[in-house]
Amino acid sequence: MKKRAFAAFVLIGIMTSCSAAKEVPPPPEMKWGYIDTTGAYVVEPRFDDASAFTEGLAAVAEFDGKDRKWGYIDSTGEYAIGPKFSDCGVFAGNGLAPVRVYDKSGRENTEKWGYIDKTGEFVIEPQFKWAGTFCEGLAAASVETDGKELWGYIDDTGAFVIEPQFDDAHEFAENGLAAVRTGGGYGTGRYGYIDKSGKFVIEPRFYSAGNFDRYGLADVCTGNEEGGTWTVIDKSGEQAADISARSYAFDAVGYTTVHEDHRIGYADEDGKTVIEPQFDAVYGFSENGLAAVGVRTGK
Repeated sequence: MKKRAFAAFVLIGIMTSCSAAKEVPPPPEMKWGYIDTTGAYVVEPRFDDASAFTEGLAAVAEFDGKDRKWGYIDSTGEYAIGPKFSDCGVFAGNGLAPVRVYDKSGRENTEKWGYIDKTGEFVIEPQFKWAGTFCEGLAAASVETDGKELWGYIDDTGAFVIEPQFDDAHEFAENGLAAVRTGGGYGTGRYGYIDKSGKFVIEPRFYSAGNFDRYGLADVCTGNEEGGTWTVIDKSGEQAADISARSYAFDAVGYTTVHEDHRIGYADEDGKTVIEPQFDAVYGFSENGLAAVGVRTGK
């Protein structure tokens, strides 16, 4: 799961990946539950971390005092797949989710990623150093070669269709493009965008680059670590002429967020508050009409 700023954390877009693990457990006073579109709890806050629902399941974590384990719940809050993974991603449209486990040797620092189905069974055995959620039929995955981590893209059999060759790789967007880095580590290498054949459509020239969003726009940074300029590009790689569609980020039910006194609530597309600000952290609503919300309980 991504590291979070708990003071004012908002994820309005539905998560497609929990690929990056937090290095430390979340604050013990923060608990996560799920609300419906009226703001009523459907699942009371009891989890130490959580994600949005995708494909009918949501990834949640519980901390037992030593380790944080991830599993998947259904819309009633019951476990469909018990908490047993050290990290995980969300389910994609092909019914697969990336999860991380220790390899069979049981040695430290040997955790591997594979893919499970909705029964919790492995469809692609753990074998990758890192793995992302399937998007547009492909998933970014990395392997270690001669002591170096290289990224490529696999299909739903686990076979590489774009061979590991990149220093970093993001998910494919709806426009069929994915950001990848070549030429070295972060700050040294440069990001460009490839198509599903692995060919560059936008040549590597960006210090940092984000995924294309549903509006066909991506945030990129030119320059270097001493200073850079952020801008928004379209699929041609040029600065976008119009980014007005991005002015408001609405979730699957047409809600966006509102803030008041360091609390977060929801408003509809007309700007009318529909759920009063009362949460410390939120996700956007999923298609099943539920949203993950975090509340501090230790104050």
